[in-house]
Amino acid sequence: MVQTGVLLRPREILLLQLTCAVVLVFSIFDIVHDVKIDSSFFHLGIDAFLALLILIALVILIYRAKVNGRNIAKLQTAYSDAKKQIEITSAEKVLILKGIGEYIDRQFNIWKLSSAEKEIAMLLLKGLSHIEISEIRQTSERTVRQQSLNIYAKAQLKGRSDLAAFFLEDFLSPDATIKPS
Repeated sequence: MVQTGVLLRPREILLLQLTCAVVLVFSIFDIVHDVKIDSSFFHLGIDAFLALLILIALVILIYRAKVNGRNIAKLQTAYSDAKKQIEITSAEKVLILKGIGEYIDRQFNIWKLSSAEKEIAMLLLKGLSHIEISEIRQTSERTVRQQSLNIYAKAQLKGRSDLAAFFLEDFLSPDATIKPS
């Protein structure tokens, strides 16, 4: 699991680590100097306490840097895996769509649809209206309606919804029925 929270860039963490290390070194030199000049116990205690706080901060920064490194590695792996999955899914989608297209075309051939009827049937399956189809094909709406009726007659279907259902039904699993509530 990737830990969340404030993420510091590796350079920022390194800069903080170096700053803490330098301050810690100076604090130790100050403590050694204060011992040599016989500073008060209270002054030495404060310096030692501050040095301890800086040391704790440095340890935390080193720990966070390691955790961030692990998190980055996990995120990179997850990203790579997701990218591969998308590529696989896209490739599968292309194959599936190609197969569906071939299946529909075979059925159109079985129904002995003309090339114009095949084109209209495909546009009907895509959900276009007769008006939209007539605009695309640059024919009259009446011609499209007549060709649609010819398609339904050749396929022995009642209409557009039966045409769509004919193909959709094959893609639904047998247990994909709607149960009354």
